[in-house]
Amino acid sequence: DVEMICDRIAILLKGKLREIGKLNELLSERIYSIEVTIRDFEEKTKVWLLENSFLHHITKEGEIVITLSNLEAMNQLLDDLHQQGAIIVSVVPYRRTLEDLFMNELQEVVS
Repeated sequence: DVEMICDRIAILLKGKLREIGKLNELLSERIYSIEVTIRDFEEKTKVWLLENSFLHHITKEGEIVITLSNLEAMNQLLDDLHQQGAIIVSVVPYRRTLEDLFMNELQEVVS
């Protein structure tokens, strides 16, 4: 909830100020992973994904969700999938959250 309504935050642990600042400055723009979801793919696309060791799973709706670790891999994958005729349903980047920041600070205090 804090991420949705606040633009500045402070993290206090054991009575000490650990972090303070604008939310977008404290949460780095680093992307941890990217999920690409595709549908209407041919069997050869599924084989190609397996051969190239892309981490993926198939949903109940028959879509494939592929997890990537960087933007370069995503761009290459999107180009390859487009050439193979797959329909790209979504591309979702996962970034550091306020909870990630808090847990990292907490771990430093506990250690």
